[in-house]
Amino acid sequence: MRRREMIHPVVLPDQYHQVAYVEATSYSSYVDTGYVPNQDTRVCITIQRMSESEFAVAYGTESPRFSLIKNRVDYGVNIGISIPEMTLGEKYRVDHNKNMIRIEENSYKISGYPQFTASKPLYLFILNGFMRATTQFLGRIYSCKIYENDILQRNFVPCIRKEDYVLGFYDPVTKKFYPGKGTFSYGE
Repeated sequence: MRRREMIHPVVLPDQYHQVAYVEATSYSSYVDTGYVPNQDTRVCITIQRMSESEFAVAYGTESPRFSLIKNRVDYGVNIGISIPEMTLGEKYRVDHNKNMIRIEENSYKISGYPQFTASKPLYLFILNGFMRATTQFLGRIYSCKIYENDILQRNFVPCIRKEDYVLGFYDPVTKKFYPGKGTFSYGE
């Protein structure tokens, strides 16, 4: 049985309006988190795939790879593990903590714990370094937190910037708005 996730409103600055989720609806849509992952990165994210694509990368970066794909998790150079494919329309809570991953109640471990630092920042909705239609995640992100050694680095809150109606995520940790590039929709 799935646990229900409640939306806990974060007090955002007046120029932003919190929404339930941000959804990428076309190819080449992404959000640059500005965070470069390493072997001690943890990503806690709630996602929902809404349309099919070959790989559907919810978040990721190349060289070395740190990513969540619809049926695979990558961690470091040439290290990854296959996972059951995430079903279209289902909402999933994912906890990718270093070389461990938990999807709802199921846990998986990637063998090895190599030292690495990616060469590019982590992107949401697509694989940074391999931005193709095949890697696009056409779906919703309800929340995303990024940690390094259990220290919160980003707390992405889905929102609209009121002045120009741009969708993206506000981060109370960096006190910065991370705009979506491409085509997005949202839910209240």
